[in-house]
Amino acid sequence: MKPILEKIFLEPSQSIHLHKASHKALDYPLHYAPDHEIIYIEQGHGTSIVGNSISSFADGDLVLVGANVPHVWKSDKEYFDDDFTGITKILVIHFNPDFLGKGFIEVPEMTLIRKLYKTARRGIRFHGKPRNRMVELMKAVFEVAGQDRIIRFIHLLHEMSKVKEYELLSNIEYHSVITDEECVQINKVYEYLFKNYSKEIDFRQISSLVNMSAPSLCRYFKKHTQKTITDVLNEIRVRQACKLLSTNKANAKEACYMSGFNNYSHYNKQFKKIVGKTPLHYQKEYNI
Repeated sequence: MKPILEKIFLEPSQSIHLHKASHKALDYPLHYAPDHEIIYIEQGHGTSIVGNSISSFADGDLVLVGANVPHVWKSDKEYFDDDFTGITKILVIHFNPDFLGKGFIEVPEMTLIRKLYKTARRGIRFHGKPRNRMVELMKAVFEVAGQDRIIRFIHLLHEMSKVKEYELLSNIEYHSVITDEECVQINKVYEYLFKNYSKEIDFRQISSLVNMSAPSLCRYFKKHTQKTITDVLNEIRVRQACKLLSTNKANAKEACYMSGFNNYSHYNKQFKKIVGKTPLHYQKEYNI
């Protein structure tokens, strides 16, 4: 997995970059850009990492990721199977914070959008009816060009800056970029965990991938992600368990072992710590 310092190339006639795609799967490794990113998951399921947050994404998700915030989009395992027939559809808008010109964002009337930019350093997932309205506004941006596109896009940002129905993804703000070399090493760890979360994890094998001793790797990983490798592994496993429970593919106990835990008590403890409720309560509430 190569690191991505995502460089957005604009045509002379553009000030924002639009991307509409249909893929079998998303497999975007840890990357960052000096631009903000708005992504709408029209269709697809998987795991996202935004800053130091690990969560699931699904049909209808709308997320704003701030400039220079490292993030990952990775479809669920079955999307990579040869016989899988599903598809992932996305809409993405990249835009520089100064796309309207330097100084424009500093005018008094732009106070709410300035606050939106600051909040986006933690990553924002929008919810409820406001999200549905913003999705329609986002689609409208794709339908036109030139001045009309910019006017519609400003309208979208204005709506995002006003809503209250959202969640912050990362529990810390990101101000500076992660280097390419750091991306290389951290991506190797993420890729190993995504592929092997359902098995017993061999830390010596992970260490060999990055040419570090196990203690050095643990310190390095925590420094750059604010989490231990075990923390990330537990979150990936719990998010997989959530998917199994929410789709009724497993009961609470079956989801424990299918997601990679080998101790039911430990699984319950980690699930409650990360989700805020027990697996049994989560499945009951999700399927009411």
